[in-house]
Amino acid sequence: MSEGFLNRLYTCQALHYSYREKDSSTPVLNGIDFHISEGDFLCLTGPSGSGKSTLLNLLGMIEMPQEGEFIFKGRQVSELSEKQINEIRRYEIGFIFQDFQLIDVLSIEENVEYFLTRQKIASKERKERVESALLEVGMIDFRHKRPGELSGGQKQRAAIARALAKRPSVIVADEPTASLDLANGRQVMETLAKLNERHGVTVVIASHDAMVLQYAHREIKLLDGRILQEKEARHAV
Repeated sequence: MSEGFLNRLYTCQALHYSYREKDSSTPVLNGIDFHISEGDFLCLTGPSGSGKSTLLNLLGMIEMPQEGEFIFKGRQVSELSEKQINEIRRYEIGFIFQDFQLIDVLSIEENVEYFLTRQKIASKERKERVESALLEVGMIDFRHKRPGELSGGQKQRAAIARALAKRPSVIVADEPTASLDLANGRQVMETLAKLNERHGVTVVIASHDAMVLQYAHREIKLLDGRILQEKEARHAV
């Protein structure tokens, strides 16, 4: 095997996905071919309905392709059990959402720790990971506040800390700047870029925001469920 192949995080060939109802099927992805290497920073772009959010859901293993080859770290995902797929989601993939999905009644510190508790990580290590993640994103001074006391940008950085605390192989982010003004959006993207550069965390973002491309290494542009263009992005950081 070539070194490039060994460093691949995802290999996707001829991926198809359709939304199916009782008597109909609506194609969303139509034969997608691409790969993502470890340490990549990829932005999925395209108009609404192009398939980028669906593709992001496949990469996050929230959904599974109905046809095609989908390989994660050298393992054919279709051959894995549901338990094995759940373990990949739990330990290998960090999620960031447009609407943050923080738990309002918990402090920021407790939000970051919540999924680590579900992973049954020992208390001492949980505390160390939470503190490290909050320091990394500049949110340590807000650790005891609740989400309702924070700005949108602060909430999104807290969500990044939550994803980072898992120490994942990849962070997948769906429109992470869409709810933010330009200044906060840039701050969020700078945080993700630093995580990518310092720790080698692979980042995959689906976004309409042209500003995001200034931080990505690579862009895949989708149209009607197909790859229209794949190119190096304008990496400005």
